[in-house]
Formats: sequence, structure tokens, C-alpha cells
Amino acid sequence: MITVESLEDQKWRELKTLFSRDGHVVLKGCNTGSGEKGDDLLKKMSKIFGVPVTAGTVFQAVGYTSLVGETKTGRPSGSVSPDKGSKVANQRNFDSLPLWLRTGLILSDKFSKPKDKR
Repeated sequence: MITVESLEDQKWRELKTLFSRDGHVVLKGCNTGSGEKGDDLLKKMSKIFGVPVTAGTVFQAVGYTSLVGETKTGRPSGSVSPDKGSKVANQRNFDSLPLWLRTGLILSDKFSKPKDKR
């Protein structure tokens, strides 16, 4: 598991040389970027790697790469901001999913939000 604390290990810093100038890290996982802990993780990773780091703030549909939920991005400068349009763009993709999956995503999103998001 990657945490803000585990990023203190020098091995993470060695990865910086592997990223191109226009590189980008995308963390896949439900609620990875949510709340204050998510912000801290995005800030720390982007500073270490020198590239933007994006993560989902809600449920992420595994196997449906066009539907990633709402996201936010940390930048090497230390800023973290919601990604504009992530919710709107995904609404079209969401509408094309099977009804059983849409229902599951709605329920999961409603009941799986971290406490600081409720």
C-alpha cells in the first residue's frame, strides 16, 4: 500500500528519472484521492516524481476505462485541484453502461464515501 509515510523511502525518489517532462501518474482505486489524506498523497507523489498525479475521489468502475468517476490532480508545485469536466464527461459514459452496473455504481457511491465527504 502506498501512503504518504511510505513515500519517505528513497526508492520512490529513484523513479523520478523514469518520467518524461510531460509524464503523468494515474492512481486507480476507489476514493484514493478523496479527503485531506488524498490531497496529501497527491501532493507528495507529484513532488517526488516531478509530474502531475491524478486519482479518483469516488468509486472507480473496474474494467470500464472510460468511466473513472470524479478525479483530482496534484501538481509538483504543491497544488491539488478537481479535474474540470470529469463528472460531466463521465455522465455520457455512465448512461451507456448496463442497468445493473449503473445501479451498483450509484449505491456504491452513495454508501462508500469517506466520512469527511458525507
